[in-house]
Amino acid sequence: MPPSRSFLQAVPLLVLLCSLLFIIRIGLAPPAHAQEAEPTLPAVDGTLLSPLTLQYTATITSAGGGMDLTLTHTLTEAESEEGQALWRVVNETETMMGASVDTFEVDRTTLRPYRLHSGAAQGTLELRYTSDRVTGHLDAGGQQIRIDEPLEGPVFSYGAALELTIATLDLDADFETTLRFFDPQRQGVTTMQLTVEDATTTEVPAGTFETWRLRMAPAAGEGNETILFARQEAPHYIVKSETTLPTGAGEGTAVTVLEEGL
Repeated sequence: MPPSRSFLQAVPLLVLLCSLLFIIRIGLAPPAHAQEAEPTLPAVDGTLLSPLTLQYTATITSAGGGMDLTLTHTLTEAESEEGQALWRVVNETETMMGASVDTFEVDRTTLRPYRLHSGAAQGTLELRYTSDRVTGHLDAGGQQIRIDEPLEGPVFSYGAALELTIATLDLDADFETTLRFFDPQRQGVTTMQLTVEDATTTEVPAGTFETWRLRMAPAAGEGNETILFARQEAPHYIVKSETTLPTGAGEGTAVTVLEEGL
């Protein structure tokens, strides 16, 4: 039996809430495209990270109006059932549509994804990662969609976990790389190009930081670009981002700033 109309309506809203931070901080994901023959990931070092809490605010504006959001990232140490050392990244989002909580678990050194749980009033999303597969399910409107997708190469996680991945890269004035992640909304792997464009000083409510200005753009050339301002001091936590978003009322913008935590 095909999914009911109410379920089809619930899924986009659940995905929006579960990945809202990703949408406004990293940009809307482009359509998933064919994976590379031998994809690779840039070197990261998860041991640079330490437990912390980062508080952000975001403002989305468009011709049809605006919306303010509160975003909280909490990073703690965790361990899998098998004894694997993990980082647990909890992202809490408060919006006019309601609240959502995303919990990402990634390997403490490589930052490769292990598990994801996203919950909102509309339902839940569960994902488990192995070296060659993503499995899980999306529950909403009393129905369930199973997820079982092969991976032709390694991936990172998305959203708040992807931001922490960027924080551990060896950024410098000539840095350029590609980041691959599984996008549950597209149910496929997306590749983004990340480039350091300039060194600048960025002032946000949390303080004034010497930062790298980075551009994140779809490697396939389709989709939204996001400008990220990551502090030059490692770990390179993101203190501000600017994204252009398509909206039902016309083109919109999202600006996110760090309120406290560093």
